[in-house]
Amino acid sequence: MATLDVLGLREIDERITRFLCATVHLDGTFANHVWGVLLAPGRQGQAPEHEIDPVAVARHAQLSLKRRRERESSRSVKFESCGAAAYSQ
Repeated sequence: MATLDVLGLREIDERITRFLCATVHLDGTFANHVWGVLLAPGRQGQAPEHEIDPVAVARHAQLSLKRRRERESSRSVKFESCGAAAYSQ
């Protein structure tokens, strides 16, 4: 079985993928960018990446966007209920 060196490839450094996955959870703008680049409707196949795992990064971006939407909707419900309570008094 051929090793990566024989094929002319470097070993995958998982630290880069982990860093990008963490970044999409911490930076909403980056999560939006990743979604647009990797997951937007109409996207076609992507060339393989030797340094990152784009599937993992895309999955984390999707989770981050879902979590942000849920958080924003719960905040708006709480804000509306506080406003209604203040208005009724």
